[in-house]
Amino acid sequence: MILSRVSVLVACIMQHTFTNAQELIQGEEGKRIEGYRRNEQDSSDSMATVTSYLRGDSSNIRSEVSNRNLGVVEKCNIEPGKYFIQSVQFGTNIIIMNSYGQLYDNSSQMTANFIRSLGNNEYAIRRGVGEYYLKVQKSGNHQTKTQTYVGDNERFYIHCYDDGNVAFQSKKFGNYLYPDNGIIPYIRTWEWENPSSVVQNARFRLSTEGLPAPFPEPEKTYYIRSHHGTYIRIWNKNKVDLAPHMKSYEEITLRPICDWDDCDRYAIQSATHGERYLHVPGSGSGRTISTKNHARGNEEFEIIRNANVPMKVSFKSVRFGTFLRANRGNNAELDTATEMRSYEIFTLIPVV
Repeated sequence: MILSRVSVLVACIMQHTFTNAQELIQGEEGKRIEGYRRNEQDSSDSMATVTSYLRGDSSNIRSEVSNRNLGVVEKCNIEPGKYFIQSVQFGTNIIIMNSYGQLYDNSSQMTANFIRSLGNNEYAIRRGVGEYYLKVQKSGNHQTKTQTYVGDNERFYIHCYDDGNVAFQSKKFGNYLYPDNGIIPYIRTWEWENPSSVVQNARFRLSTEGLPAPFPEPEKTYYIRSHHGTYIRIWNKNKVDLAPHMKSYEEITLRPICDWDDCDRYAIQSATHGERYLHVPGSGSGRTISTKNHARGNEEFEIIRNANVPMKVSFKSVRFGTFLRANRGNNAELDTATEMRSYEIFTLIPVV
């Protein structure tokens, strides 16, 4: 009799679990669950936790339960912008050199870094001046390096703690940034089981107090319409042309790039395909525009605005002094011109 009751009870539990699993899996197919935010309710946290378990990630369910109990938020949202990234242990700031990262006892333009949002709770740590990014070499405990573009090794999740501190976790390898206490305090990586296990000495503070100018404008996304009524289109390969419509390939982000004095240069980036930028191959007229996966000299533009109609603009290559030109017709090429006339004037239409 007792065995029969136990069997019925187990059957009921399995029925309930299977029903919930079906609901969760159906929800996953139609909706992408992003990282945790501080204002999420426990019920949504539980859904993500159970979903992780259903996917077979038993370690994930342990870490997320312990993280909530210990005041850490998975993959929190950080406002992109300029920060001092200060070591909790040493009180000094991360500085990104040309080939490695370290701590530096100074709060100046040199130690002001830019945290870029890459979407999906992923971030890159860029030097405040120029295009140098902190790079995690591999899994385990190693010194960080730098890179001039964002690939998989330059992507981080940021974990936030209730005391305002943060930890940076490599998306690709899962290890965390850690400040070394050697003669040269390099930024290294270290492995911890989960964010709540990251020791206090490996955490950082994000500070905006005393940040030096210049300050870049926020990145903004537009459709860029030509004089002919066509739109600049960036493909997911080395191809740029002009399209008759406004769809996802025509969504383009203008990303400011700073030097020591100003942030008046821009990279023209695909909003759909990530790290893909318009590239001017050389000087002179008639040079066909292509794309690169980085933003350096050939990918930097000055935006010349119409004084009376600010959304009418021209794009001038910083390196070569030539202008982007839209040729006539659908699927036409985008190339360069040495003078600014009607074919070199575009209209910015905000993507909403």
